[in-house]
Amino acid sequence: MSCTTILVGKKASYDGSTIIARDDDSGSGRYDPKRFVAITPEVSTDNLYWTNRLIAALADAHFYETSNAIEAFAEAACTYGHRLVEHTDAALRNIGKDSDDSAVGDSVAETAGEPIAGRLRAANDEMAEYLRTHATKLLNDVLYTSSNLMRNGFAMSDRWN
Repeated sequence: MSCTTILVGKKASYDGSTIIARDDDSGSGRYDPKRFVAITPEVSTDNLYWTNRLIAALADAHFYETSNAIEAFAEAACTYGHRLVEHTDAALRNIGKDSDDSAVGDSVAETAGEPIAGRLRAANDEMAEYLRTHATKLLNDVLYTSSNLMRNGFAMSDRWN
């Protein structure tokens, strides 16, 4: 079986939300939902999608001045993600090694299923928190830079205080 992805655009949903869902279908017929996201039409920095859209909208007019911060964020996030995957993989390889059972493979996965799922959830939460924290900092940096470069009557910023 293959994986299934369901995408619903804002014009197809009842309340204007964008909905993204994905599952892993296994050969045994087991269904494992992996991710469900409903992106509401209300803008909020509590949502990574909207944080990224705000950064993009602000940075667009001042791309040259904000591109270094955006590229540094992207590189740091990729580096952190790669390190987290390596660390998580190493931790998962060690699950079940301390037991007297020398079996490897399905039997270890069955007995260690909860620790594996828990470690994967923890790694996902860790990455989400990293992105939340650093995307908010990037939004602050891009907003500050862009507001200082405004050319209209609203260009009052902290630099003149």
